[in-house]
Amino acid sequence: MFLFVGTKRALLIDAGYDPDGDMKSLVDTLCHGIPYDVVIAHGHLDHIQQANNFIRAGVPVYMSKLDEELLTLFNYSILPDYHDMQDGMAFDLGDSIIDFYHVPGHTPGCMIGVERQSGYCFSSDALGSNRLEKPDTAWIQFDTPCCTLDRVLAQVQKFRWRTQGRLTKLFSGHNTYAVEANLYLDNLESAIQDVIDHGESVLKPTLRSTEECLGSSKIAVRGNYVYDPDWAAVNVGQLFSDGFEPNKNTDLNWIGVKNGTLSPAFDQHTTEYTLECRDAAVTLTAITSSTRSTVYLNGELIHSKQDILLDVVSGKQLLFEVVSPDRTSHKRYILTIM
Repeated sequence: MFLFVGTKRALLIDAGYDPDGDMKSLVDTLCHGIPYDVVIAHGHLDHIQQANNFIRAGVPVYMSKLDEELLTLFNYSILPDYHDMQDGMAFDLGDSIIDFYHVPGHTPGCMIGVERQSGYCFSSDALGSNRLEKPDTAWIQFDTPCCTLDRVLAQVQKFRWRTQGRLTKLFSGHNTYAVEANLYLDNLESAIQDVIDHGESVLKPTLRSTEECLGSSKIAVRGNYVYDPDWAAVNVGQLFSDGFEPNKNTDLNWIGVKNGTLSPAFDQHTTEYTLECRDAAVTLTAITSSTRSTVYLNGELIHSKQDILLDVVSGKQLLFEVVSPDRTSHKRYILTIM
């Protein structure tokens, strides 16, 4: 758990594992009378069990409603007076602002907080952990569409694009120390990317017990937990979405837009969008799901993660075409400039 005490308000991220404690009294003491909010970054029992105590006391508690159904698996019921946590919410503490990003995978409603001034990233369990005392991994285990590796990779890449140049240290819900955010995320993205590109053959045996991992026996991993503080791994439950084949992968994981907005919000399985621009030029960044696929923009070869500056012409269509690694399949994403 992390408590930020600002000049005007305070913010507690996550609410612990002990259902019988009195965390509110402790937080009250540490805040010295400053009002505060509580954010439940995801709805697992080791992060939420004091939530109802805060709600009963009238403290505003936020959690994504996407995790409410998950709580029933653990026989926990949050009081209905909590607030639905949304992507893009920001908490102004007076001398500090913490922005929250929806990054599903570990659970459908996972939220990550980033403090603007320091670049400190508070990921709860959304981006895994790598504790010193045991070989730990990200836990991507549940039978929901967001828990497949192709979906998780897209969410990690989207989050990194949205926060590029801002992150410094990463604090997870279980780390005993902070890691260098970009080094750790490089390893996490690379570990998952290897599986997306090459399939199940690159997975390694799990480092956690099979019982703890709900039967999962494989991980995607990059780095060595014995000596690399920024190593990363993902314990795999479901491997891929239905119909996903590495050699026939034609997905874009993200189309980033600067000076404009896509409608609807980007999803790799939605192929038609309108693009509303706020200036005479717009910058687009396409990120392919597979590093082995090829992508074209209006017939010209471009590179994944390349920033492309374009003049805005109302009514013009921008066509991204992704060709699969085996060259037998393709997918088109169409953006119409409004």
